[in-house]
Amino acid sequence: MDFNINTWMKGYLDELKALFGSSLLFVGLQGSYGRGEATEGSDIDAVVILDQVTPEDLKAYGAMLDMLPNREKVYGFISGRQELLNWERSDQKMLGISLDSTGNCLSDQK
Repeated sequence: MDFNINTWMKGYLDELKALFGSSLLFVGLQGSYGRGEATEGSDIDAVVILDQVTPEDLKAYGAMLDMLPNREKVYGFISGRQELLNWERSDQKMLGISLDSTGNCLSDQK
C-alpha cells in the first residue's frame, strides 16, 4: 500500500482537533515531506503547538500517535505557546511558526 502524506495528515489533524480542541494553535510539517522531497523511507516531522502543554497532554499525544497508522514514521515536535516565546524568532521560523510578543500565532497552518 502506498503512503499518502495528505491522507495521513488529514487523519492526524482530525485526531489532534478531537484531542486538544481550541488549545490546538498550530500544526505544521517539516523535513522532507514539508519540502516536498520525501521518499518511501522518509519520516514524518510534525510540529504541534498548543496554548499550553502539560505532562498529561504529552501522554495523551503519545497514546494518540500509537493509534495512528505508520506510527513508526512519526517524529516531530510538540510545545506550548509560552515555551516558544522564550525562543529566538529565527528559531521559531525554523519551525514554520512565528509568535508575537503576546504569544499569538502569526502563522497558522492548522
